[in-house]
Amino acid sequence: MEDNVEGVAEDLPPNPVTSNVDPYVEVKVGNYKGKTRHFEKKFNPKWKQVFAFSKERIQSLFVEVFVRDKDMVARDDYIGKVEFDMHEVLTRVPPYSHLAP
Repeated sequence: MEDNVEGVAEDLPPNPVTSNVDPYVEVKVGNYKGKTRHFEKKFNPKWKQVFAFSKERIQSLFVEVFVRDKDMVARDDYIGKVEFDMHEVLTRVPPYSHLAP
């Protein structure tokens, strides 16, 4: 299973303490998760990253995508979340299937 959609966040809210936002995305499928790199002080980030998970091992009906604000001192802040039905997510097919076994 692969999600290869360019992710864009727009007009992210600033942290009330720092007045900035250092956003990253966490993709969660059941017990599996992946993270993007974070951007420093970016209110309109654009991620171009692919996550591939083995479909045979996934025991979830949904893909959860969290946007978080990286905090260097305390716990990262939650900004937002979107959920996709597993049937809406693209699967990798030949000739690209060899890239993510």
